[in-house]
Amino acid sequence: MADLRHDEAIEHVHFFVSLAETVITACVIVVLTLSARIGYIRVRQAIQRFMRNVTDLHNNAHLRSIRTWMWLLAAVAVVYLATCVACFVVFHHLAHLGWTLLSNQVFILSFTILVGLYSGRTAAAVTRIKEDQHKVRSVSCMLKKVKGSKHIV
Repeated sequence: MADLRHDEAIEHVHFFVSLAETVITACVIVVLTLSARIGYIRVRQAIQRFMRNVTDLHNNAHLRSIRTWMWLLAAVAVVYLATCVACFVVFHHLAHLGWTLLSNQVFILSFTILVGLYSGRTAAAVTRIKEDQHKVRSVSCMLKKVKGSKHIV
């Protein structure tokens, strides 16, 4: 009788630990998705600083690519979240809950890799925009000097 209670207690512990792992995995995926959104906002703000009077950001090539990646990443996050919960339910009913640890780690690892690729794209876009800003400033300074020298002569 004591062994039965001990087995039930261990089963409850496995259940709550697996539930906690699944919730933490979901939180990690949500935080990484929000981080991707912040990367998109950084690129949008860099473009707005570069082109001060731009009103239509939908047609900007830098931003369109980053926005597409962001939405694809958000879609993958939704699929991962649904799959994570489905794995928890399936492993609870058909297999051992110890498998949730492995599946959750796979989700976290693969999603972190995807977010890393996305972050690389956003960092490259921000760098290109800042380089373009610097080139425009350099050319405008040179043009001001040329205009100023023409009036003196």
